Amino acid sequence: FNINNEYFDYLIIASGSKAGLEVDKQDEVYDYIKKLNIKTTNLYNSLSGFKIKEDLRGLSGLRVKGNVKLYIDNKLIHTENGEIIFKDDGISGIVIMNMSSYYARLHNPKNAYLIIDLLNELSVEKIEKHLSDYNLIGIVHPKLVEYLKNKEKIEIINILKSFKLNIINTYETKFSQVISGGIDLNFINDNLTYKTNNKIYCLGESLDIDGVCGGYNLLFAFQSAIIAAKDIIKNEINSK
Repeated sequence: FNINNEYFDYLIIASGSKAGLEVDKQDEVYDYIKKLNIKTTNLYNSLSGFKIKEDLRGLSGLRVKGNVKLYIDNKLIHTENGEIIFKDDGISGIVIMNMSSYYARLHNPKNAYLIIDLLNELSVEKIEKHLSDYNLIGIVHPKLVEYLKNKEKIEIINILKSFKLNIINTYETKFSQVISGGIDLNFINDNLTYKTNNKIYCLGESLDIDGVCGGYNLLFAFQSAIIAAKDIIKNEINSK
């Protein structure tokens, strides 16, 4: 490979993705990949918060744990317990970021919404008992108490046990931790070389591989580097 008048035996693509970058820097990550005529899939933001249609300003800053379900066209896609963070225009937190991973793999579908159980540990009957005296203090966060004030009993129960939030989309790329999509795996060999040129190695998040929160994306980046390094060492030994 001739790069800036310097010659190399191997080319290793390990430049990550555009996640977390400012808009004017995002295309730079993929420009050289396109120049090499390497096939890529469409790119979608992942491990991101969601922009929501509903007005959540009354809950902005609230951090709670609950059960979250992701639905697409009324079909349950994924459910998980975890931390939820409310913002002025949307929702975030670890469990929400994991939901965005499933959402991204469906290529940012329409008619997507979340159903959130904010009191997963309490039954409707127990909540109704507390509501008989409107005694939610100590049961839910004070900000949520204020948000529920003056609402009808049935609406309060619906918010606490099945809060429906309609998804507009994920937050912008610069606020995402990962990109779903990248170099097409149909063109990648088991040793992570490109099928039309076995001197090109494609690693980490440059590939169309992504995982949920928990270190999986970093682990794959490290492991793919090890696979490529071992293969290059083997090739060099065999060539002598």
